[in-house]
Amino acid sequence: MGDFIEQTAVEEIGEGRYRTRLSTDWMTWGPAGGYVAAVALRAAAAASSFGRPASFMCHFLSVARFDDVELRVERRRSGRRSEALQVEMTQDGKRILDASVWAVDATEGLEHDYTQGPDVPEVEQLNDIRELVEHPLPGMYANLDRRPTDWQENPDREPREPMVREWCRFRPTPSAEDRFVDAARSVILIDAFSWPSTWPTP
Repeated sequence: MGDFIEQTAVEEIGEGRYRTRLSTDWMTWGPAGGYVAAVALRAAAAASSFGRPASFMCHFLSVARFDDVELRVERRRSGRRSEALQVEMTQDGKRILDASVWAVDATEGLEHDYTQGPDVPEVEQLNDIRELVEHPLPGMYANLDRRPTDWQENPDREPREPMVREWCRFRPTPSAEDRFVDAARSVILIDAFSWPSTWPTP
């Protein structure tokens, strides 16, 4: 089991330069893409003058190995309340990922949220996925307490509506007070469920 807070942290090795080692606790076919992206977000946080991420976008350029990676963060624009950062991740000179991050200060803005949660059972009414499948879950999924709301014992293998509904909680540390670190959870989950949302994989 891997702790997402510890295993996305980066070490400063120079001005705007950082390093970390990718952990095998976050394996899919290789290092999980969301995990690699979360490391880039943490590097942006380490270089930023502000404490809150407003947006994150990245391109995956190569598959990384479970080894050291280096990250270089450049400030592209800086203002009183926000800044734009560019993050480049490399491994032995090979470009792994490029990311763009906007960071902002803690000023409260206009609240305009009309989203509604789905009508699903409460988490206490659902079984953990480890109780529903007969085989051990691969790599990174051991780091999540996953409780599916629409479980299919033997799903068909045809592409379907791009929807997946699960209660998810990170193990052993569910959340973090630091807003960059906490946002890293969403970066990991958005990537983790893009494939199962359209192609069921119990």
